[in-house]
Amino acid sequence: MRNRVFPRRAGEGVVSRWAALGMIVAVLALVVSSFSFVQVASADDLGTSTATVPTSTVPTTTKPPATTTEAPLKTTAPLTSTSESPTSAKPPITTTAPPSTTSVAAQRLAARGVNPGIDVKITDIQVEGKNDQQITVGDSVTVRGTWDASSASPLPGDQFTIQFPDELKLQSNPMIALEGDDGTVWGTCDLAASTNLMTCVLSDAVADRPDEVKGDFFVYTKAVEYTTSETVDFTINNKVTPVDLPGTGGITDGRVIGESTKSGKLQDNKQSVRWTIDIPGADLAKLDAGNTGSVTLSDELSDNMKVCAGSLLNAKLWSGRPGDLKETPGGVTVTQPDAGDQVTINIDNGAPFESNKLYRIEYTSCTTSGVVDLEGTQYTNSVTIGDNTVASDGVGQDYAPQTKPWKGGYLDGGKRNMEAVWTIVVPGTDIAANNHKIDITDTFGGPHAVCASGVQVVIEKSDYLPGRENEPNYRTPAAGFTIAPIGAVAGASTFTAAITVDNPDTFNEEQYYYVTYRTCLTTTEVPDSEDHLTNSAVVNKTSITGKTEGPRFTSGKSGAINTTSQTVGGVEQPAGTTLNWTVEISGHDLEGLTEPAVVNDRFSPNMTVCEIGGDLKSNLNLKVVAQDFFDGNKKRDITDATSVARADGGFDLTLPRDADGYSRQTKYLVSYTLCTSSGGLDQRDTEYSNTLTYAGKQTLSQSVKQEWGGGGTGQGVSRGSFSLLKEIAPFSEKFPEDTEFTVKVEEFAPGQNPATDAPVSSYEIKVKADGTPVSGINPRGTGWQIRLSEINLPTVDGVYFERGTFRHSEGVTLNVDRTEALVTITPKSNVGVTLLNKASLGSARITKAVIGDGARTGLEAFVINAEIAFGDDDAGNELRQFTLKDGQHYDLGKLPIGAKVTFTEVQPTNTDLVTWSQPVISPKTLTIGTDASANAVSVTNEATITQGTFEVSKKLTGPKASDKAVPASFDVIATWLDTDDNPQSKTLSLPSDGTSVPFGENLPGGTEVALTELVPANGDGLAYGVPAYSGNIRINADNAAVVTIGKDLRKVEVSNFVDINDGTLRVAKQVSGEAAEAVGDDVEFTVEARWRDGVDYRTQVLSVKQGQTTPLGVDLPVGTEVTFTETGRPDVAGVEWGTISWGTSPEGESWLHSNLDGTATGIVSDDPTDGRLITLSNEALWKFGSVEFTKFILDADGNPVRAPETDLPDSATFDVRIDGIDPPLPAGTDFPAVGQTITLDAGNDWSWTSGEVVPRNTVITFSEVDPKPLAGIDWARPYYYVSADAGDPEHRNTVKVVAGEQAVVEIHNRPIPTTDVDIDKIVTGPKGSQVAKDGSTIFQVTATWTDIDDEARSCVLDVKPGASVTPTAQCDAAVIDGRVQFPLDTDITFVETGAHTDVTNVKWGEVIWGVKEGKADVSKIAGEPTGASVKLTSEANKSVVLGLENKTSSNGLIIIPIPIPLPPWEIPTWPGSEVPGGPGTDVSTPGNNTPGNNGGGHNGAPGTPAPGNPAQAKPDQSSSLPVTGANVIWLAGLALALIGGGTRLALRNRKRAPGQE
Repeated sequence: MRNRVFPRRAGEGVVSRWAALGMIVAVLALVVSSFSFVQVASADDLGTSTATVPTSTVPTTTKPPATTTEAPLKTTAPLTSTSESPTSAKPPITTTAPPSTTSVAAQRLAARGVNPGIDVKITDIQVEGKNDQQITVGDSVTVRGTWDASSASPLPGDQFTIQFPDELKLQSNPMIALEGDDGTVWGTCDLAASTNLMTCVLSDAVADRPDEVKGDFFVYTKAVEYTTSETVDFTINNKVTPVDLPGTGGITDGRVIGESTKSGKLQDNKQSVRWTIDIPGADLAKLDAGNTGSVTLSDELSDNMKVCAGSLLNAKLWSGRPGDLKETPGGVTVTQPDAGDQVTINIDNGAPFESNKLYRIEYTSCTTSGVVDLEGTQYTNSVTIGDNTVASDGVGQDYAPQTKPWKGGYLDGGKRNMEAVWTIVVPGTDIAANNHKIDITDTFGGPHAVCASGVQVVIEKSDYLPGRENEPNYRTPAAGFTIAPIGAVAGASTFTAAITVDNPDTFNEEQYYYVTYRTCLTTTEVPDSEDHLTNSAVVNKTSITGKTEGPRFTSGKSGAINTTSQTVGGVEQPAGTTLNWTVEISGHDLEGLTEPAVVNDRFSPNMTVCEIGGDLKSNLNLKVVAQDFFDGNKKRDITDATSVARADGGFDLTLPRDADGYSRQTKYLVSYTLCTSSGGLDQRDTEYSNTLTYAGKQTLSQSVKQEWGGGGTGQGVSRGSFSLLKEIAPFSEKFPEDTEFTVKVEEFAPGQNPATDAPVSSYEIKVKADGTPVSGINPRGTGWQIRLSEINLPTVDGVYFERGTFRHSEGVTLNVDRTEALVTITPKSNVGVTLLNKASLGSARITKAVIGDGARTGLEAFVINAEIAFGDDDAGNELRQFTLKDGQHYDLGKLPIGAKVTFTEVQPTNTDLVTWSQPVISPKTLTIGTDASANAVSVTNEATITQGTFEVSKKLTGPKASDKAVPASFDVIATWLDTDDNPQSKTLSLPSDGTSVPFGENLPGGTEVALTELVPANGDGLAYGVPAYSGNIRINADNAAVVTIGKDLRKVEVSNFVDINDGTLRVAKQVSGEAAEAVGDDVEFTVEARWRDGVDYRTQVLSVKQGQTTPLGVDLPVGTEVTFTETGRPDVAGVEWGTISWGTSPEGESWLHSNLDGTATGIVSDDPTDGRLITLSNEALWKFGSVEFTKFILDADGNPVRAPETDLPDSATFDVRIDGIDPPLPAGTDFPAVGQTITLDAGNDWSWTSGEVVPRNTVITFSEVDPKPLAGIDWARPYYYVSADAGDPEHRNTVKVVAGEQAVVEIHNRPIPTTDVDIDKIVTGPKGSQVAKDGSTIFQVTATWTDIDDEARSCVLDVKPGASVTPTAQCDAAVIDGRVQFPLDTDITFVETGAHTDVTNVKWGEVIWGVKEGKADVSKIAGEPTGASVKLTSEANKSVVLGLENKTSSNGLIIIPIPIPLPPWEIPTWPGSEVPGGPGTDVSTPGNNTPGNNGGGHNGAPGTPAPGNPAQAKPDQSSSLPVTGANVIWLAGLALALIGGGTRLALRNRKRAPGQE
């Protein structure tokens, strides 16, 4: 700043300078108070520069002879040029809507043309999965819209078209169906990626139902172009329609245009430098006053450089976005009169400069000397852009020629790698120093030697460097040498050569000379990568070596989804429904096989062979080619000679084997096509996997993913009052900054008591939250007091305002709850007052109660859905889901005020003991209000005792089952105990024809009913067998059937055998019991009859079958004692045999008596009516089954591997919880109860198997408890695969037990590599040290990301300077020993969302993120000034420390101090620090509607966590950091003292006459 000199009167003298100085200081105080201190950007902020490392250049480019195809020389000499790694580029990801299950191919019609009456609207454009976020180039963008043909008189074939904007590109060519809820396809839409056009054709359905024809659609696109426009143009039915872009509008490319830079690069000829100048368009626009696009810049080269002449100058102008520059032909001229003069750069852009573009100037300067300067010479350059001079870092001369020989070699593919080519490079200076001779002694190592033709030497030469005009330094034949005869014989491993220069006087020393010769391999087979050929030589007394090796013979597999239609077996298949797979198999892998190689290809169940109708090869589009390893043009189609056969899960190929076997010189190329098993386009993120095994040793796996779809201060002008500033409280929800708040102002005169007296003046003021202070309207003097209180809080959609509170500050006294501020006035000053308001969302508490007398475990969990409606329609509705148990409550947070929340519950499953009524939800729909206590919902379930019944039917078997004498009905007596343990009975009459008879009583679940049949006595020539009972029963000790009542209808069958009563002793076989149905009529049992015949015993063995009689075959005398023994029972799968009963009388009395050992003994009666029909009954019971739970870990390819076969640490444990058992197990069963867990660990090889104790058909519901994270490993959501049970193998969380067998559950877990992340917080700027040292200082950082299961995750961290981060309760990342683990290679957004300090007068400035330790990619986020996008690129369990810098400055508020003690500012409660509680157990996490998350993993329950994590509602970053206090009071006081002192001296001086002192 320049000082202005004022003329002064004589005698005014120096005295007034004190007053002047006072004024200056006062002004300075004001200036200081009104500026924020900005820290100078660090070097990191300005970018980095690279230095050129001096190297030597060796020309290796050989001008090849016309007839040779030699590979380039491999040399160990240092090279000038460097190679850059290619940048990895992700392939474009596109999606389509999930395919319709309705076949639409037949419903497509020929288009009639566009019907302009069809109203089509684009209703929403959003980044996929992220609402209202600005689009970035590369994002997947969802476009949604509606179509309405209600007023268009639609006809089949009518079209509507949507031409998508160039900025949003269709990525695939799917067909989507416009399908109704009833399956009707109203039209189809074809998406054409090549033209970016969507064409929809209405179907025949509109002919039948032409009214109200309308619907909607959504399409996935990719953002491909940068734009600053807030809209993009769609052409809908040939009419251009602009549509708003989300967020702040525009499409960003994530690139940042920094400051101007200049750099240079030494060219290959070492005599020129290529200069590059990058200039932001905004800087050029400032220089272009006329907006013509023309600007002249000046440039200065060091004296050892000058602008090149002619074509070498090659001046170019480029412009565009960073990384996407395009040349402007003729856009720049560069001139320089002579070396040392200024360089003039004239830019003619042809159009005005654009501030969002980068402009690049390139030109070449040449050495002033005209030759290559000495090594280490520095070339510099600086360009002046307006007032800014930008210098390059300088370019150093790095060239010095080689002085010693070197060599290299390679295998000659043209000779099928059977010859090696070796080249020794000798500098001319070395030859001259060796008396103009080249002496070589060479020794070979490895399988090569001198060829049969001997050693043939060829000599070539080249210049050291390209010429000044960049003429290439090719190798050319070198004459003038004499090569002495080389006597090496074929097969020798060494040779000596002497080469002499013919004429030393004309010999050019400043060139390189190349001595080339060949050796031949000593093996008959082509070498592979394990064969190393070495070459050691002594050249002119210098030892040099070279080596080469054979090629690598590799195999591989790749696959791709076809993005266009594909013809398979002559039939066209739609885009996205087929996948092409390609396999390369090296013959090297097949060498040694004596039989044709079998290739086993297995693929995931979502793929299948295309069933076209032709043979298997045609259906696969199979092609097999044998290709020469060295010559890709030599191919043989061996498809016909290749056999193919279907196999379980894929197919097998057999490759033909040549007579001399397989050779490494051949590789086999197999290509084929598979179809999707669904026959259509599968849903987005479907993964197709394919594994191929061949030669019994090689496995090639590949997978393909379906990615289609469709923040001044209290100040003012009215002194003697207050200055009120409205501030948004920390952690407030966002609301418009122009929202007006009303504050009541009450003024009290000196002597009044505000507590008891009425104010002398009262008025209202309005203040906004935009940082604009508002002052009182009346200037008041000493002793006045002003009371401020907020009234009539504003109304803003979606939020409510908590009552405002005032902040402690100088001159302000607050009441207990800080809702009133009493300002004590100081004349001629304004007291700053800050009023904070917090906007909050609503919440609701949902409480679960279970009533009723039904038997229950108390562990039942109830799934509740909350659908949140934000408007009058369903658009944008949000669904959240949570689980409650009896007596628990859940706090549903982050609910906009006025939102309507409708609650439903998933109906619980009834069991044999308990039946659930429909839940009573009160209220069912809740409108969210500001009073949280009023937002209460109760969900009550009544559990009643299950009531059930059964039915009984009669079955007659035997020869006389249809005899007329058989009664028409049989009586069965049912007996049971009622709920008071009183015996009850009932007789059921069962028709003989098998008609089922209902029991007619509903009894409580678990009641046991015994059934006993009253069978007629033998008579009328008939004999009746003892009844047998089968079905849902068990047989008790009295041979009665017992039915246990449950929720399902039980069915019982009573069987009787009827035969003729002719006195013949015979055995009738019956099978009873619950498993009788499993025993066939053809199953044989053996019975032995034994009796005494005189003094001897005789036996008779009978083979008996169910439903048949078998005669004894012997007439036994009356009185004979006979014993019957069942000697053989068949083995029936899943069946075990229970009790055996014998009987001859259906009435219960029998001459045959059962023994304890299962036999029966009796004395033959002489009365046939006593029953000669012996009934042998066997009870068939279902065997109990077992259940196995086994842990599998998914490998890198997603394949499940048994845990013991992986590198899983022994510390890894997994708990499987039993969530349900239906029906309940019998008491005492050795099996975990509901709610108990099974542990899989290293001690049991991560596998657990129960005993065979579980009844058949028992359904066990299970889930895995979130496994604990390990160091470097977190776990994704588990997958449950039931590989063996009563059902088909499939993914589910229930297993049904099989009789006598083991049901197997595989629990698959995918490991997520993680590392712990810390944050090194520093605070810089004028207030930085104070803030960092203040013990109250705390910051809050919220990290958000999408995990591998596509679930939104978040973690809120407390951060303090100099301390490690502390995770809050609101963190669902894995935490090990207090250190937070984050996933690797995942885009994680870290945003500073809150800050607090008791340090006064702090203004928060820029927030800077970086990496302090470890490996991570950190980039800025557009529109998020306090955030950064971070991708952790370190190894698992390798710690990463992020740097987080907050810059500060002083606010500079001038306040006259009033000595009132200042209590510390109350620290607000951080989200996530609330302690859950209330009646029962609170299962919710405040602000996080994902119950059950405890730091890692997922519980695998169906569905995904409901939204509502803290990342979705962040406080306004511009106003969330507190502003407090005054820091320039001393400066103001000094100013007033100086002004007062200076004025006094000036007045005293005026009283003196001129000349007096």
